[in-house]
Amino acid sequence: HLLSKADFNLVSQALLVDENSATNVTLPIKEVNGKLRAAALILPTGKAQDFSLKITLSDGQLVYWSKHKDKGWKWESGKIYTQEIQIGENGGVDPEPEPGDHFGFFETPQRAKQISNTQFVVHNVPSNSSQNIRFDANGNPQRNYTLLYDTKYKIAYWVAYPHHENYIGGTKRTNAWQYDPIVDTRDQINLKSSYKESYDRGHQIPSGDRTADKPLNQTTFYYTNMTAQVGPKMNQGIWARLEDHVRDYVKSHRDTVWVVTGAGLPDNVNEIKYAHSKSGEPSAIPTYYYKALAKKVGGKYYTKGYLLYNRDYNNQNGYEECAVPVKELEDKTGFTFFSSIPKEDKEIIVNSQW
Repeated sequence: HLLSKADFNLVSQALLVDENSATNVTLPIKEVNGKLRAAALILPTGKAQDFSLKITLSDGQLVYWSKHKDKGWKWESGKIYTQEIQIGENGGVDPEPEPGDHFGFFETPQRAKQISNTQFVVHNVPSNSSQNIRFDANGNPQRNYTLLYDTKYKIAYWVAYPHHENYIGGTKRTNAWQYDPIVDTRDQINLKSSYKESYDRGHQIPSGDRTADKPLNQTTFYYTNMTAQVGPKMNQGIWARLEDHVRDYVKSHRDTVWVVTGAGLPDNVNEIKYAHSKSGEPSAIPTYYYKALAKKVGGKYYTKGYLLYNRDYNNQNGYEECAVPVKELEDKTGFTFFSSIPKEDKEIIVNSQW
């Protein structure tokens, strides 16, 4: 039984859950990447933790799962919590899933240990974008991008997004520098006039990857998407060439490519250096950047990674010299990328596919 009804007060913006609305809830099922997925919206009450999942098999056998109590889900606003369950031959859960911290979408990186002072942010395609951008050919809403933002160091550890030709159009760069509306402005630095030091405002999801219309492009200029990046021979040079390369691939092959762009800090926090807004607000300077790419062809996944350091590069077209297996990025960052892709498909790069 779950509480299933609530009222939303438009004046106070309070969600009032009906404590007498407990009922059995049948979850909608759909197939995603060859697996069946059930989804539910959890209303924020003290009873939210107290539920079990009952799966009825076609032969009438029942399977129950309630391990979420063990894994200590916090039900943070905006987060998506997922758990894979494998059904055994005799109807049992085989094996019993271990607690984990899996959330988000296919391209959302996972991490065994949560990072403190972080906020998981989901940006959908803006409501004032045109309908053909907000929805795919099947009428499903299109997400824009997600990010994991550190409110202490004022950077996103990664920005993840699906990339295909529907997001690309003829809109020019808007330069709509602004605060991220989902993150408290006190946890961001104002980069409207860039950094006090000689760093570029480096996009993690590029402006050029969201040019289908003006509202969509404006979302790439949120301050949470910016980091202090070395300029002419990094952000404007080899990194920009890499972004162009990925975008050109998407346009020419008409494939969906899932992209994770990330920024890394020193392991020793005492070695972290800072750039500042014009008013003196500090933001950590990444020591390296990376891209993890994945695509699916004929039922098989192919992946590729790139690792670049936050410094000048003399060979502006040398991004292929920085190509690495996605597994190497996992080892360096501590994140698991594309967690539903078999490990062996992340240990190699099949160059003929890229």
